[in-house]
Amino acid sequence: MLTHYLILSAITLVIGFLSYRIFLKTREWSFLAGIFFVYYWSVMGAWFLVYDDLSNGGGKAFGLEHHYLFEKLFPVHADGVYMETYGLYAVFIILVQLCILFFGKPRQSVEAAPESRLSISHPLLAVLSMACILVSFTLVWKQILMAAWHKESIYFVTRTYPGTLNTLHQLLNQLSVVALFIGLVVYLTNKNGRYLTGPISRITLPLYVAAVILVEGGLLVLGNKREIFFGGIFAILFYLNSVNYRINWKQFGLFGAIVAVPLIFNDPLRKLSPSFLVHTVEIPQEVKQSVVVPPDKP
Repeated sequence: MLTHYLILSAITLVIGFLSYRIFLKTREWSFLAGIFFVYYWSVMGAWFLVYDDLSNGGGKAFGLEHHYLFEKLFPVHADGVYMETYGLYAVFIILVQLCILFFGKPRQSVEAAPESRLSISHPLLAVLSMACILVSFTLVWKQILMAAWHKESIYFVTRTYPGTLNTLHQLLNQLSVVALFIGLVVYLTNKNGRYLTGPISRITLPLYVAAVILVEGGLLVLGNKREIFFGGIFAILFYLNSVNYRINWKQFGLFGAIVAVPLIFNDPLRKLSPSFLVHTVEIPQEVKQSVVVPPDKP
């Protein structure tokens, strides 16, 4: 285990140093965001899997619930092959960073916000985001009841037994997040945004608070984090360009928390079952007769 973590530490230090040099040269936050997300989806997972494998599944105590995937796909072990794998990922990231350092140029100054910016309706975006998540739930209501009846997680049932309208369900989830995050960015950058603006009234903030609770709470119940993750990337880049990288750290921190909190709690909550619904709503006979194979059984 020590060898793995020494190599991972060295890789992380090199990537971090090159990221720092890239920012000094280009003054471009987008490069840092891109490098972080590539690292997140490749090398970062090794920190957890190494411990989990070499401690015989000790990661389960911290919410690591990936073991059932090994039964469906193939087992992964913290051996020399795995070390070579994340090493090659690291080489790829470092080569991309070196190319950016070699070809990158300092960011040019951008003109101030134009006089005529496109105006949006904050209430419309907030209501649209909430309507999309509610309709999305109605499309998978049968799967939710199946999860409750069989005491399984909604995430497992919707992934294993998708309905005929599953694609529309996923698109509505993504639309709800995009509408919400665009509205929030415009709300936060209303006076300084370069592209969009919108009149703010007394109901604007309560509507967005309700939308954040409903949309992100709904996605937590479903166990979905992809929509928030990629919607958050888009929204953060949109924010940075809207304010011409003159970041208001209070605004940025608030929005970052709105994106990060549901991602942090997603994995521990996605395994919970809505079994309480069995005692609160009528379960159709079709759902009672359905068969759901638990994820820990082939």
